[in-house]
Amino acid sequence: MKKRLLCKNLYDFFVERIVSGELSPGSCLPSNQETACEFNVSIMTANRAFKQLAEAGYIRREQGRGSFVCDSLPSSDRRIYHIGIADSVTYPVVPVLNAALDIRPKTVSHYLQDYGCTVRMISYDDLRDSEIICQMAKKLDGLVISAGFLDRITESNLSRLDVPIVVINHERLADMPFHQLIMDMRPALMDAAARVVAKNYREVIIVRESHPNGMIRCVNFIKALIKCGFNAKKIRCCTIKAYALMNEQPFYELGMKLCSDLSGKLLFSTSDVASFYMMKAFVESGGKPGKDFDLLSFDNLEEYGYCPFEDAVLTSIDYPKVEISEKAAQLLLEKIEKPSSGTTIYRVPATLKIRSTAFNDNLK
Repeated sequence: MKKRLLCKNLYDFFVERIVSGELSPGSCLPSNQETACEFNVSIMTANRAFKQLAEAGYIRREQGRGSFVCDSLPSSDRRIYHIGIADSVTYPVVPVLNAALDIRPKTVSHYLQDYGCTVRMISYDDLRDSEIICQMAKKLDGLVISAGFLDRITESNLSRLDVPIVVINHERLADMPFHQLIMDMRPALMDAAARVVAKNYREVIIVRESHPNGMIRCVNFIKALIKCGFNAKKIRCCTIKAYALMNEQPFYELGMKLCSDLSGKLLFSTSDVASFYMMKAFVESGGKPGKDFDLLSFDNLEEYGYCPFEDAVLTSIDYPKVEISEKAAQLLLEKIEKPSSGTTIYRVPATLKIRSTAFNDNLK
């Protein structure tokens, strides 16, 4: 199986470069031996890949001379689209940030590249310069924009472009003339709220960061709790005017402050990162989420590459990063291939991932 995958990867590598024009008609490809050495595969795997390329009509093999790109491509081959993605990360590269932020642009670009598209990452500064982005858009077939890159200036610049644009990473419907891919957190929050009512906690304490997503998650959870019949007087909010990705200290200090009076309560954090920092305090103070009190979090980073404890422990609302990114890529390709008037809104439901810190009765 591994050899087949290596052969497929090699085949796809050359197809992409032939279709994009990087390897022009008549170009001579490296020999089997040169290919095997360059890509660290066996000569047999290289030969198999070239054989498949020839059978598919991308290259011709001439005895004693080598392999050459065919003058015309297979008729079934689709056009190569050139896509811009504005979702680069400017924070220091550390594991928690990769898990929280980097996976989305990588997933979008990988999906598009698998389809055969070329991808160009676009900076926030380029989006703010109307002349640069207008010139850039002339060479692009579509754009995927992270909501974090949108403000009045960038939105105005993007509105002038004549290419399909899909916005991702919003947690609420925004009034803008672009296609949108939104996480629908309501199903997961209603699921969690019903469990809160069933367990009849003494109090629900909500810890949120002061940024907009923290507010949205907090407000929606309160609405879900009240809709399920939980007493609003038993809900308390703590707002931290800091971004957990950039400063862990306020969340650690809050954890130390709260841990002495959490028995029989549910602590809901609007960010896994904030939860991890509070859990440092809980460990040091001897408190154990899931036993002495329950801890519900948001993001499910432990499933997306960041697991600071030996095992995944946080009961968390799963922000469906991969599904959102893949559907955003699909939506953009659909709008490129079948243009239509108006905008399209897709909602991807979040789900509740139960682990040891909350609602874990069936795990004991």
